[in-house]
Amino acid sequence: VCRSSLQTTMKIYSCSICRYFVHKQCRPRATRNCVLLYFDQFPTKSLIEHRWIEGNQKGSCSYCRQSLASITHLKGFRCFWCHIKVCSYMCRKGIDSRCILQPLIISPTLISVRGSTDRSTWKLKIEPKQCPLLVFINMRSGGQQGASLQRKLNTLLNPVQILDLSIGGPKTGFAMFRDVNRYKVLVCGGDGTVAWVLETLDLLNLPKPPPVAVLPLGTGNDLSRALGWGGGYSKDQSIETILINVQNAKVIYMDRWKLEIKPKEDD
Repeated sequence: VCRSSLQTTMKIYSCSICRYFVHKQCRPRATRNCVLLYFDQFPTKSLIEHRWIEGNQKGSCSYCRQSLASITHLKGFRCFWCHIKVCSYMCRKGIDSRCILQPLIISPTLISVRGSTDRSTWKLKIEPKQCPLLVFINMRSGGQQGASLQRKLNTLLNPVQILDLSIGGPKTGFAMFRDVNRYKVLVCGGDGTVAWVLETLDLLNLPKPPPVAVLPLGTGNDLSRALGWGGGYSKDQSIETILINVQNAKVIYMDRWKLEIKPKEDD
């Protein structure tokens, strides 16, 4: 708003979706134009244009290759959807206006909420070649890491794809994806959270269950280790790299057993 440095003693606020930063005293004057995540009804055109977010970015401009770093003023733009970065308004004009999304991301033009706030009733119209990602997060796993992880994922996917398991459980997400033929699931939690999601899949008895990846947030994480996803998550890990690994991962099958314990009968 005021375009002054955020490196002050003043309190700072930021939008959890578009990462728009303001000082406390600038908050009442901040524009209310956050990213549109869905439509009430499917629009006639499925292609979207870039949604630019201004602010210092890492790396270099995708058009002129100039560095995006600056410590004196706001510099650079990043598209919220395709994550392309440019350094100026001039370079924005040189970039193709069409926004090409990664396969894991669901475009807002493919989501129809039909006047409802209940995600289980929303309708998705996914293109045949696309394989989007459905993310479940257990906010209580791994020392309350879920909230910070969700904020990071919000900048890399459509936040609609990311569900807090404490709100409706896994069934809400699977209901939202009911018309999607091909998709992947990322479970952010411990072994118990993964078992919960897999049990829900068993109950739904889908004709073609989606493959499930794990981002380990729990304490044991034995299943995550066995499947090659590691024994834990650190805030220093690159979420971008994790999503690339999920996109390129090979599907493997495993047996799941149900253990039934009965009391010993007397002879």
